Amino acid sequence: MLYGLKFYSYIFFILLGSFAINANELKKLTLSEIEKSLEKELGLTRDWPISSALNKTTNLKKTKNNKDWSARTSAKSENWFNQKKRESEKWRDFRLKTLNRWQSKKKDYEKDIKVYKKNSVKLPIKEKQKTVQQQSNYQSSFRKKIIPEAFYRRALNQGPRPTCVAFASIRGIEILMAQKKKVINLSEQYFYYLSKPKCQQSPCSIPGSWAIAGLDAGISRGISAEKNCPYQFRSLGGNETQLPLKQSCYEAVVKIKKYKKVNSISELVEKIDQGKPVLVGMKLTENFYKNNGVVKWSPDLRKGSDQHADGHAALVVGYYKLSNANINTQGRYCFLTVNSWGEGWGVGGYSCLTEKWLEKQRYKVSMLAISDIDIIN
Repeated sequence: MLYGLKFYSYIFFILLGSFAINANELKKLTLSEIEKSLEKELGLTRDWPISSALNKTTNLKKTKNNKDWSARTSAKSENWFNQKKRESEKWRDFRLKTLNRWQSKKKDYEKDIKVYKKNSVKLPIKEKQKTVQQQSNYQSSFRKKIIPEAFYRRALNQGPRPTCVAFASIRGIEILMAQKKKVINLSEQYFYYLSKPKCQQSPCSIPGSWAIAGLDAGISRGISAEKNCPYQFRSLGGNETQLPLKQSCYEAVVKIKKYKKVNSISELVEKIDQGKPVLVGMKLTENFYKNNGVVKWSPDLRKGSDQHADGHAALVVGYYKLSNANINTQGRYCFLTVNSWGEGWGVGGYSCLTEKWLEKQRYKVSMLAISDIDIIN
């Protein structure tokens, strides 16, 4: 096994329990880095603050140098200043540690790219073509939209197994749970089992899955917690679902109430505006594997497509509207997407896929929006 992956099996379960991070700070830092890339790659003007904490630092200096500063030297104002100073220092410390961690993860990830290419398999999706040709007239009034709780936890790593659909689906369900103020690590292992109904009675060797069977089972049977059905980092030859599952795998903690097929970019934008994560199946290009926060379309990309890039799934959690100068080449939007290859991919596990790239590379079938869930306990 390659260098970076040999450590993942040891730290995977530790990471699952170590998400005691400030989600708002993670969001601010990730988006600020994504927006830097959007500015560099697509000329997008950033008229939103990179970080309120950084702005506070600048404002503190202005306030302290103000001519009226001497008139506000009471204990109350001094305490206020010290509090803001501590917040600013805390932000800088968080930012530095996180960027250093991402850089280390990126080095490990780039050593293991062949593993991810090998495990990009053709997704077993069957759907009539006419179902994806429906059009929506929805128009968004937002220039930028990120669904609530999109950064409730760090990006996870599926490792050397073709379980991208399970990771993307589970993250979508967990986001909806976090929106209801309930954070539970759910079982990707069990969802992968649910998404492969032909591999539930006896072992099979066919890799990969699509989400519809898993979502349907999530409605009728529910999804178990990670602690009751932990993800197995290593593959078992000829036994994709790793039968037999532990009995505790069948103990549901949440049920899916409904999900919806999304058939166009306009509908995708509408679902994001509603705060719903959307699962997308796609074929990969070389610039998807290595990117700094933006994946663009260009006419020569198909020539660089990897032979293993048959299919992959990830979760769309937001979007940016692009400038008029980008519409012809990249489309109207860039979609913020969280992957399941760890924090070394993109920016901390996130990247922005332009509309043109997504339309050219996605499977011409419905995307899937998880609309609502019911927490059992």
